[in-house]
Amino acid sequence: MGKKIWLIVPAAVLIAALALYFVVFHKKEDTSQYPRVIVLGLDGAGWNFINPMLERGLLPHLKALMDEGSYGVLETIKPTKSPVIWTSIATGKSMLKHGIVDFTHAGTGADPKPVPFTSVDRRVKAFWNILSDRGRTVGVVNWHTGYPPEKVNGFMVSDHLHEVGRTGSLSRNLVTYPTSLQKTLEFTAQKDPAKVYRKENLPNLRKGKRLGAMDRSYPRIVLKDETAKLDALYMLKRYPVEVFAAYFSILDFVNHFIYWSINPKLRQKGRIEEQRLGHVSPETREALDATCSRLMEPFYAYADRIVGEFLDAVGHDVTLIVCSDHSFLFHDGKYAHYEALEIPHGILLIKGPNIRKGYEIPKAHIYDVLPTMLYSLGMPVARDMDGKVLTDIFDRDFLDRKPVAFIPTYEDGKKNKPAELDPATKEKFLEELRALGYIK
Repeated sequence: MGKKIWLIVPAAVLIAALALYFVVFHKKEDTSQYPRVIVLGLDGAGWNFINPMLERGLLPHLKALMDEGSYGVLETIKPTKSPVIWTSIATGKSMLKHGIVDFTHAGTGADPKPVPFTSVDRRVKAFWNILSDRGRTVGVVNWHTGYPPEKVNGFMVSDHLHEVGRTGSLSRNLVTYPTSLQKTLEFTAQKDPAKVYRKENLPNLRKGKRLGAMDRSYPRIVLKDETAKLDALYMLKRYPVEVFAAYFSILDFVNHFIYWSINPKLRQKGRIEEQRLGHVSPETREALDATCSRLMEPFYAYADRIVGEFLDAVGHDVTLIVCSDHSFLFHDGKYAHYEALEIPHGILLIKGPNIRKGYEIPKAHIYDVLPTMLYSLGMPVARDMDGKVLTDIFDRDFLDRKPVAFIPTYEDGKKNKPAELDPATKEKFLEELRALGYIK
């Protein structure tokens, strides 16, 4: 199928792709001794749902990562909001340093309406900036709060690419770097949710009980993730950069409302226990998690297949990192993350040539992802980052040969250039936040 699609790409796009190829492979140093790194972000993934599925013999690719690499809980932070946390994962720094503190901020001037935080609001360098500054090649697809894309030594595909494309304004918006990718990736846009449901064995949640605004947004989220997967695999295979990252949101979106299908009596039992005891009993929580895990099964199976497709695409000689920003915990009759009483920690799985096999990581934090990635690439860790290298996941021989190195900072005082969200993109983004209940 890939070959047939490639044959219909216009000659002008081929020329642009070749130009991109030479940009991507311009290196300043020999880095062949360090494996490439692939980062897959699965928003909202949690062990409380994964473990029951593993016990049922499901999620073979995540299970393989656990057997062949290191894994554990990824501690997260409050406020447990995706733009805050994914920016911390990308920078290794707290929100007080990077400046992305919520989904939106107040508008200025004559327009007081909420304005989504964007990459322009970030005050510090993300991994794509750090790598590019060092002459390392990098590709990023669909990263949360990745709009507008930035100039990098490689490529960036914004999380708004096909959202904008479906409004018919693709050519009028800066949604990729280089801009030629807008045209190159037009063929990946998925437009028929029913086709994706059948292909990926996903339920059509619009059938039966109505689910309000989330009901209307579900098909769009499915199309967005499936398109992002196709974008990511296409770019990864054709431009094998040293560090590649892609993000997927379907687990987070569905978990915000799938709990409505849990037996009302069981939900009420958990709610009463929380009100009387201040927490849900272990027995009731286990029953709730097991029930919700079964409801989430087709969506986790989809995420697992995505992981498998990337494993097939890159082979074994890479360091693969799979992580989430948070999980979901039962609270006040529903499953939530930023409203939960406890912090709903995420997941971390790392597999690679220098990574210990079958090792359960005792303590990892979202701030540790970037320092660990930099170390695996033979790069120093900045002392102004808030995380550390997870040295215990690496083989002893690698640690002895490659001691952790440090520099004071990667910052150089340069600021992102100002950019404005166009009205159509802004409204689409705000519509999605309303559907999830983040804003009114």
